[in-house]
Parts: sequence; C-alpha cells; structure tokens
Amino acid sequence: APSGAEVLRVRPSGDGYVAVLGENGKETLEASVRVRILRNRDVAFASRDLLPGKILERTDLDIRRVETSGDEGYADPSVLIGAAVAARLSKGTAVAESGVRLKPVVKKGDRVRAASASFEVDARALENGAPGQVIAIEFASTRNRARARVQNASRVMVAEEGR
Repeated sequence: APSGAEVLRVRPSGDGYVAVLGENGKETLEASVRVRILRNRDVAFASRDLLPGKILERTDLDIRRVETSGDEGYADPSVLIGAAVAARLSKGTAVAESGVRLKPVVKKGDRVRAASASFEVDARALENGAPGQVIAIEFASTRNRARARVQNASRVMVAEEGR
C-alpha cells in the first residue's frame, strides 16, 4: 500500500473482501483480501496409537487448545469418552468425528425437549443419537414426526426442512 494510505471501506467479494485504500478521502487502490477467522478451541489428540473398536478412555486422549477455523470436523472432546474408534488413529493425530462412533446420549424411546426458533415442546426419540447427530423424533402432543439434531441427553433442535 502507498505510504500514508488508509482503508476507506471494505466490501464483500466472492469468498473474501475488497479493501479500498486511499489518501485524504480519495481512492487510490483496491486490494483483494481473503479472510479466515480462527478461534482457540479444545481439540482431542490420540495419546497413543488407537485401533478400530477401541472404546476411548480419558488416558487415550490429550486435550490441547489450538487455533482452528471450526470447519475441520474435530470431535467435541466432552463426548469422546465411551466412543468407539472407527478408523486407526496414530499417536498425535487430532480426533475427527469421522474417526469415531460417538456414544449415544439419547436412546430410542427417551423423552426429549424439542426446540426450534419458534417453539419448544416435548417429544420422543425414535432412534439412538449422539451429540450433533440428526435423529427422528415424534412430538408428544400431535404424534407428528420430524428430524432433529441431538444437543445433549435431554434436548434436540428440530432440523429445518430441506437441510
């Protein structure tokens, strides 16, 4: 950027932004800017080589705080204990959701609270589900069925149609 230039405005453009630079309010340069927002979050890493079928224990995992964009698909460390390893994990490898079969926290027949942007009602789980997994539910009052994403052992978020 030219010496003394300042950012006059920023506008979205495709998968990034365009920053308009200038001096004294006069535009002198446009620059394409790609942005990736990183956040610190806890990620589980294999503390030893883990074979398929192994039920994860606390000692199998090292939890480290790392910078991520959130798109990597890492499994939430809080739900990994009791999960089964689905694919071989080498020591030091970050544990991804695709590498484990999470332990269900909602069992078929359980009563759960089903919520959406506009309502919250009681429902019954029609299948087992782990956190983040989408399962079938039946509303207690109407017997209508829907799909919902498991939040925890007692709460699901009704999935939007077409998603």
